[in-house]
Amino acid sequence: MTWVVAHANSIPSLWAGEITRLQWAGASSGGMVFARPPDRKSVEWLFAAGAGNRTSTQVVGFEISFSPMMSVQAAAFAGGPECLDAVVAAHRAAIDRALVMWERHATVVRLDVGTGVEWCPAVGLVALADSDISSERRTVHTRVYVPAKAPALHDALWRPLVPERFLDWQQYGWDEYHHALAGGLNSTLGWEFEHRDSTRTPWGNPALELAGTPEPRIGARIRPALRALADGPTAGSVAPVH
Repeated sequence: MTWVVAHANSIPSLWAGEITRLQWAGASSGGMVFARPPDRKSVEWLFAAGAGNRTSTQVVGFEISFSPMMSVQAAAFAGGPECLDAVVAAHRAAIDRALVMWERHATVVRLDVGTGVEWCPAVGLVALADSDISSERRTVHTRVYVPAKAPALHDALWRPLVPERFLDWQQYGWDEYHHALAGGLNSTLGWEFEHRDSTRTPWGNPALELAGTPEPRIGARIRPALRALADGPTAGSVAPVH
């Protein structure tokens, strides 16, 4: 998973005519206002007036990229369509788990009061998800775009998101996604996972990877790919976009 502070001109879906690829995500997108698929008007409102302006440098939100571990992606495409479907389903469920965790613990907004500025809990996030599953590149990848505002819990008015709080929880979001993904794949495919010292998270901790002995139903078809990728890095790093 990669955290990127996204600028208006760094989110292609806002100006590349690919809005039809996007799907709503986050707890606050469950209302009637978001019953219809995303369109350009709603996207530009969420991500500020700078959307579509290639010269803008205004920070309008966050881009979070989720990808399964490299060993999981290799196994997913080597295991056939049913295996890939199971990995994609677990991947999407793990993203939902990560977003729920952020909503419960890290989604707060700024509230201007007479004596200064206070932090107020938010109802939840309204985000946009763009998934890319490519057999040619053998990748499973989802970008989630989170605007820099959210509805406040006490009055449901849209207020600025507190970015410090949101970013402080990125390591927990990373862990939540990968543990949820591993748990889902263990439940559906019987895959076992282990922490590898040879692969590290952006915070220097041993990363989860698919264990060296694959699930028997997939067996020898993925064993060579697992051996080749056993010491490879996990997908994801932390990088700002300028």
